[in-house]
Parts: sequence; C-alpha cells; structure tokens
Amino acid sequence: MTHRIGRTLIVLGVLAIGSSAAAEERGAIELGLHLGYMVPFGQDGRVQGDTTDEDLSQAAKDAIPIGLDAGFVVASRLYLGLTVQYAFAFLPSNSRRACDALALDCSASDTRLGLNVQYRLAPESTKFRPWVGLGFGYEWFHSSVATGTGTLSATASGFELVSLQLGGDFATPAALVIGPYASLSFGRFRSVSNDNGTTTQTRDVTDQSFHEWLMFGIRGAYRIGL
Repeated sequence: MTHRIGRTLIVLGVLAIGSSAAAEERGAIELGLHLGYMVPFGQDGRVQGDTTDEDLSQAAKDAIPIGLDAGFVVASRLYLGLTVQYAFAFLPSNSRRACDALALDCSASDTRLGLNVQYRLAPESTKFRPWVGLGFGYEWFHSSVATGTGTLSATASGFELVSLQLGGDFATPAALVIGPYASLSFGRFRSVSNDNGTTTQTRDVTDQSFHEWLMFGIRGAYRIGL
C-alpha cells in the first residue's frame, strides 16, 4: 500500500510539472509589481534664454519608484509588456533647506510609461531564472512649490530612448516569482511646462542633453497560463 501511494504521488507530480511546462509553451499573462531605488545622472537640457545646462541631480538627489507591469510571455522565454511607474523624488539638501527656511512645501516626482522586452535565459530552472531586457518609453519629471498664495510647478517631459535591464526570478511553489532587478535608462527632455496656477507656458528644450536613471530593486510577478 505504501509503495502504491508513493508511486501515485510521483505520477501526480510528473503530471503537474508536465502541465506547467505545457502552459509555458502556450504562453502566459504576467502581472507584476516592482519597488526600488534610483539616482539621476546627466543634465536637463536648456530652453531658450538659459545660460547653463543644470544637472538633473540639482532637481532630485534620488527617488523611490513603484511600478506596475503587465505583459505576455511567449513560449516561456520572451516577455513583452507595459510598465507604468511613479517615483517619489527627494530634493537635494540645499533645496530642502531653502524650502524649509521660507516655509514652502516643495516636492518632485518622476513618472514613466513604457514598453519592455525581456529574454528569459533559463525559464525551465526550478531555482533561479535570470533575464535581460530592453525598454523604451516616455517620462515626465514634475516639481512644485506651494506658497501661501498658490502653487508654482514645472514639468519636463521627453522620450526615454532606451532602458538596459538585468534581473532574475526565484520560483515559488505557486505561480509567483520574485527577484532582484537593475536598470540604466537614457533619456532627453523635449519640452518644459511652467504653471503658476492661472496660466501655463510650454517651451521647447532647444539644447537637449542626455540624462540617466540608475535603478535597482525587487520585482514580483504572478503568471497566468493560457
């Protein structure tokens, strides 16, 4: 009886693995969430009348991104998906001190909407599944200052030309994976909009410069086989 039960469990395990592999071959929908930390490099670019091209780090020293991912896994190795990301940016210390001294409420954020392509290097692994990826998208960097009479804000926007990505997933018994990731994105702002509460002025960035975001964190995803 004991041997019979053991053989039955083995058969059921093999069937479960086979069913999972078949689902991977047919493809799957993947829903994910990522959290991390990112730091800026490079310059903002200049609009007409600017005399200097300021570093992006003068607007934000670092940021905490939260993102939602949704995509489709093709035959277990190739992932195609969309990402919506919002990052809470932290002001550099000199800007923070100036805002505090004048009793101003100052804030900044960075929003990204993009497409991602990932190639899974070892999708059949039961332990760690590394992957590499590329991304492309659009970015909005927003900063605002709330005064006693209103709010002044500025939004710089432009294309994220490429995002180089690297990561890996640890498999769990459920259809859930979780693991680390890192990315380096390259973008350029195309326009800047200034809003004083009553009017909005938009100007083109005539002297565009590259800026980068280095990001790393942890990502979790749930896979639904088709």
